[in-house]
Amino acid sequence: MKTISMLAVLCLFIAGAAATGCGDDEPGPAPPTTSSSSSTGGSGGSGGTTGDGGSGGVADPSAPTLGAQIDRMGRPAINTALNDTLGKSEADKNTAHDAWNGEADTSNWSGFGGAVSTSLGFLDSLDANCGNQAASCMDTTAGCYATLGTVLANDVLVLNTAGTDPAGYLGAELEFIGASAENVAKGGRTLSGDVVNSTYGVVAGLDPPSFSDGVDAPDKAPSADWPFLADAN
Repeated sequence: MKTISMLAVLCLFIAGAAATGCGDDEPGPAPPTTSSSSSTGGSGGSGGTTGDGGSGGVADPSAPTLGAQIDRMGRPAINTALNDTLGKSEADKNTAHDAWNGEADTSNWSGFGGAVSTSLGFLDSLDANCGNQAASCMDTTAGCYATLGTVLANDVLVLNTAGTDPAGYLGAELEFIGASAENVAKGGRTLSGDVVNSTYGVVAGLDPPSFSDGVDAPDKAPSADWPFLADAN
């Protein structure tokens, strides 16, 4: 629910902010093109090795052959709301988002940073104060959003085991690029953490944000028992 709400707000904002956004970051080099597949796996080979269970042994199944990667989301809404969203047709957006999800080579992930940086320039103006976004260079010249754009394009959750602040979603990343105090945030993500509001704070320069997505909690609270997820709706 929260991710959907954020996507709706951010995408509507981006669509209407083309003339009033902060930055003039130009899109970087085109991200790598990756063909994606709807398949999540393939059939395994025949045969296998013979085990020693029972008098005649049991044939162990072969490992399945995996298909193409179809998703790599570490942080909610980043790909959907920030990757190649400005002035694009729905088909082009879908192509860009599929390329992001299908890119299995981690060394290519930074190639999406240019598209993310362009969107960050517009989101910086959410609080009507340009240049206060996390890790920006405090003005609106080209390249000011490249650092944060590259960090977000590497779409993984970062955990600092030496951190002392448990409520540190995106905190470890911001410490790494020098946008906040060092070695405090544990980073990662908790089931009860308000990751959408935290993202608002980072992309708009507000900590804590003075506005939110209006959703303060999930419909159902996380379970206290393993695997700690809420019951299905």
